[in-house]
Amino acid sequence: MPNQADSTVAQPRSGPVTQGTIFSCAVAEDYPRCAAHGLIITARCDTANDKIQTYNYIPIVSLNDWLHWDGRIILSSRLMSDTLGGLKGVLNECGYSVSILETETPRSVLATLFPPSKTAPKAAKQRARFNDLCARHELAASGILSAPSDAVCLQIAKVAPKLKDGLLSELAHQRLAGYYFLNRVEPDGEDCGYVALLREIQAMPRLVARAVAEGLDNGRFGEMCKAEPELRGRLCIAQDDPAMPVGLLRSPNLEHLMQSFSLLFSRIGIDDPDPSYVAGLWARQRSVVEVS
Repeated sequence: MPNQADSTVAQPRSGPVTQGTIFSCAVAEDYPRCAAHGLIITARCDTANDKIQTYNYIPIVSLNDWLHWDGRIILSSRLMSDTLGGLKGVLNECGYSVSILETETPRSVLATLFPPSKTAPKAAKQRARFNDLCARHELAASGILSAPSDAVCLQIAKVAPKLKDGLLSELAHQRLAGYYFLNRVEPDGEDCGYVALLREIQAMPRLVARAVAEGLDNGRFGEMCKAEPELRGRLCIAQDDPAMPVGLLRSPNLEHLMQSFSLLFSRIGIDDPDPSYVAGLWARQRSVVEVS
């Protein structure tokens, strides 16, 4: 039984959708064949005064789907980085140049620099470590290139549980840029976790948004698409699953999500200071000069 006391989602209000409304049958372009919800981000003043022709929303996918799509890529990349660090560590320990990994595969390096040895226990141990790291490197590479249905994410989580735990912690604590974690999308729904994809902004015409507020079934949406073909693909409505509001993100979580969304697109980057300038700052200080 889900715990409603800690829910960040309230029952949807009757009437037009507004900022914070969560609805079903949304579209997430990078998640084909995955059920998605949508979170309206259009300003409340615009939705209340019916000023706009287009409503914008952010797709929400289940944590389970996210782990096999974006989560898989992140985990694979982190495992790759950790593994390369380990490979370089073994090479340094054995007195070999780490630059060899820039031109040769780990397996090739293993065969060349760490041949099987029955007479040198230390060499055998180093070979075993390097061989294990090669396997992890190959798993990371396959994770990046694999399909979500291959479930390589589960293999990586088994091999590197700390990476999996770290990723989930970052996500749940809202420290993973581009994503926003929600425990649920319906006030009485399961709390297995959902992820809002902050980088993907979808849109639907006012006509569709109004219909969603009332409950839009597959048949009616099909008729709308025949009359206005540009509506095709705006929603993904199954035969027996109408698009409709299912929740409303509560305050201050809504404001926090919008803040995360705004910061993602309004960050300003500047050039790093010259390293030589930073290195010489201490020596330029008057007190340092006077002592010298």
